[in-house]
Amino acid sequence: MTGGTAAPAPSGPDRHGLLARRVRWLLLGVTLPLFAVVLALAALQYHDQREQVLQDLATASGSYAISLDAVAKLAHDHVLQMQAWSEGYFTHPPGFASGLRRHFTPRLDHGQPDGYTLDAVPEDQRAAMGQLLWLGEDPRVAGSGRVALDHGLDFFGLVRLTHDLTPYFRWSYFFPASRDYLSIYPWASSTDMVNGMNYGSVRAGMPRWFGYEVFTAGTPQRNPKREVYWTAPYLDGAGTGAMVSVGAPVYRGEQFEGIVATDLKLAMLESLVRRFRHDVGRLWVLDARQRVLADSGGAQDNALHRFDEVRPAGLHAAALETAHASPGAPVEAGGHTVVVHDMPHAPWTLVYGISEGEIGRLLLPRFIPYGVILAILALNFFVALYLLRRELIHPALALARYIQQVAEEPGTAAPRLPALWQPLAGVVSRALDAHRRATLQLQHSEAFKSAIVENAMLAVVTTDEQARIVEFNAAAEAIFQRTREAVLRQDMVALLIAPAEREACRDGLRRLLAPGAAGGHDRRELSGVRADGSEVALEMSVSSALVGDTCYFTAFFSDLTSRKAAERELASQRETLRQSEKLSAMGALLAGVAHELNNPLAILMGRSALLERKAADPAVKADALKIHAAADRCGRIVRTFLAMARQRPAQRRRVQLADVVGGALDLVGYNLRSGGIEVVQRLDEPLPALEVDADQIGQVVVNLLVNAQQALADQPEPRRVTVTAHAQGEGVVLRLQDNGPGVAASIRDRIFDPFFTTKPEGAGTGVGLSVSRAIVREHGGELALVDSAAGAAFELYLPLRGPHPLPADGAAPVAEAGGRGGHALVIDDEDEVAQLLCDVLRSAGCTATSVASGREALAWLDRNACSVILCDIRMPDMDGPAFWRALQARHPQMLRHLAFVTGDTLSASVAPFLRETGLPSLDKPFTPDEVLELVAQIERVEG
Repeated sequence: MTGGTAAPAPSGPDRHGLLARRVRWLLLGVTLPLFAVVLALAALQYHDQREQVLQDLATASGSYAISLDAVAKLAHDHVLQMQAWSEGYFTHPPGFASGLRRHFTPRLDHGQPDGYTLDAVPEDQRAAMGQLLWLGEDPRVAGSGRVALDHGLDFFGLVRLTHDLTPYFRWSYFFPASRDYLSIYPWASSTDMVNGMNYGSVRAGMPRWFGYEVFTAGTPQRNPKREVYWTAPYLDGAGTGAMVSVGAPVYRGEQFEGIVATDLKLAMLESLVRRFRHDVGRLWVLDARQRVLADSGGAQDNALHRFDEVRPAGLHAAALETAHASPGAPVEAGGHTVVVHDMPHAPWTLVYGISEGEIGRLLLPRFIPYGVILAILALNFFVALYLLRRELIHPALALARYIQQVAEEPGTAAPRLPALWQPLAGVVSRALDAHRRATLQLQHSEAFKSAIVENAMLAVVTTDEQARIVEFNAAAEAIFQRTREAVLRQDMVALLIAPAEREACRDGLRRLLAPGAAGGHDRRELSGVRADGSEVALEMSVSSALVGDTCYFTAFFSDLTSRKAAERELASQRETLRQSEKLSAMGALLAGVAHELNNPLAILMGRSALLERKAADPAVKADALKIHAAADRCGRIVRTFLAMARQRPAQRRRVQLADVVGGALDLVGYNLRSGGIEVVQRLDEPLPALEVDADQIGQVVVNLLVNAQQALADQPEPRRVTVTAHAQGEGVVLRLQDNGPGVAASIRDRIFDPFFTTKPEGAGTGVGLSVSRAIVREHGGELALVDSAAGAAFELYLPLRGPHPLPADGAAPVAEAGGRGGHALVIDDEDEVAQLLCDVLRSAGCTATSVASGREALAWLDRNACSVILCDIRMPDMDGPAFWRALQARHPQMLRHLAFVTGDTLSASVAPFLRETGLPSLDKPFTPDEVLELVAQIERVEG
């Protein structure tokens, strides 16, 4: 028999692929023509719908432009109204002064006159008034000022109604051509206006305000046609944010009188743009220079941007130029459609930009029916293909493959078959499914338990009865710095527990093995051993569990290192707080004692000075000089101590370093002398003046001197502290060196750390040097421990000018007091102090009267006149503050003759009161010369 060999029949996968391909191509031939027809209809309708949408958007943008132009017209008409009213006012001014002049008050800047303001307007009237900053003569005096002043005041009533009705305006104002005042509505305090722009004072800020474009653009040089003008957008220095201004010049005939203007808040303009209903696209309001005034899609960050910075990619300036050629019509450019509208009442342009993607998203809902049809066609295709494969192709091939595999491998899983095919493989499938579920359940249980142990935050170590490790999780690896593979089957106690505690640990394990102890626990704190041999503080909890016939131990370890460190830190902070409270109590007690010395020291210093002047006998004069010198030294010590005891911000002024060092030596001089310590001073003469807080730098010098005294306490004589100073570059270097034991090299890097001290308990807190270095660094200098041949040497470097230099000192020299005579009124409840002040004033040629309270002083002033009033602050009946307020009401013209003399330097209310009044003051104790200098200062203010 002859013939060719027959071709083999296709295998299982080959038969499956062949059938699936044939069915898929058959269904595609039926479905694709329907897809093509639906897509063609959708494309035609998309073109028509797109043209209609663009026309609707162009119409909407036109209405938006009208709304925006209405806002610009409001501002334009408001400016024209202010211009017409102002020109009529200047042409036909009223014949009477404005009643608002009574609200003017003088403004002071660091004690110097800084014009007049309406800061004193009562709060309930400020909503109806504005602010007027005036640099001319006193506007409250009859006949003072000009018509312009009354114009500026009556100006508020004109603009108030417009501001009440229009939310878009921020400020309306008048800038005069004279440039010596400005009128602005609504009211704002002069301090907020000056400080908000960092001008320092009204007098310094006035030239800058008149340098703004809103004024310069209205001057005859810039605006000869006298037209209404708009400024570029800008950020308001007072914190309002981004604004744009519109203004107009004011003329009286041919005479330029100034400008009126109002500010339009860009945030309000942007809010209006955001309120326009536009589902797609983005709106911009641009000025003539392409600067963005409002952006419907931007963040209201009060920042100024150009259109180039915020425009979408592809929308270039050329597209705007093309759109300007056809205003109101959609123009396509760079993947966007642009509509442009110019506004008649402002040099603004409304730009409406829509990207092609946004147009597509807008039109998409209109093509949902086409999408539904296409989806149904696609769904029919896939459903038909799925049903054919599921009901016929897959079951037939799967059943054949399953029967074949089950015959070879009894454990083969049964396929999922339709109901028609299930009876053929039901028995085998149910048996195999039951076996598979049991296997999976066991695997899941093991994985769950393993995950709990492996991810536990505590270290988990499991051992057998001989303490050999059988489980070691990731937390245990981190604590003991050993890998799981390296510790398995090792003795846990010998490997992980410190030698001193191993026996106790084994005893605990043995107790858990005792009859009846199964399931028990053993908890203790102990030391563990890491792989590198270092020990770590641990808390261990051990439990036992019986698994079959074998007992296992599971030990849980937690690292106590952080908790132990926290406990030590808490104990250290408690001790630090105790020392701080003790120092605070001692300081308050000593400061109170020093304060009580002020009045008797003032009497002693004053009387000794007067006695020295009156004495004709040289011996008496010499004794008086000695008494005065001793009292003056006591006074300096008291002033220095009180300055260090006060808690106030740094007050820098120009001082001589020699004076600061002298004050510090006066304060600690007795302790140095009683300790047998010689102080050698070598200060170069002359040293340049420093801009520092003398009290704080004096505290630093005192701290260094006290440290030197304590370091020399146990040293043999001679004991010496050498103080030298010299100029170096743009600063001065002060060096304090003792001949004591010096600072050990092991602690040189730590002596400036807070609360670090080498002194015995109770002798120091360790804060002196750290506080001293902080004070010096706040002044822009440095405090350092430097190398020296013997003892300890500290160098203090201070720059001539601090981080914030003081202004140039333009104060006039102190004049001789009393040259004009006059009558002085002294108010002090301490009779000896009052008489002393009277005698000092009489010695300078003044007539003096003393009273014991502010109430008596008011009664005396009702009947008499005087040129100088010296008042104590703390008195019974009526104290200094109450007297000052009463004087404002009854004799306001006497305020410039008033000065305060006080010994209550530690009171928290004295310094704020003196700053509020701005009047000169003198601290007790004082010398006659200081009293006369205070009187001279009052006389200069009067002059």
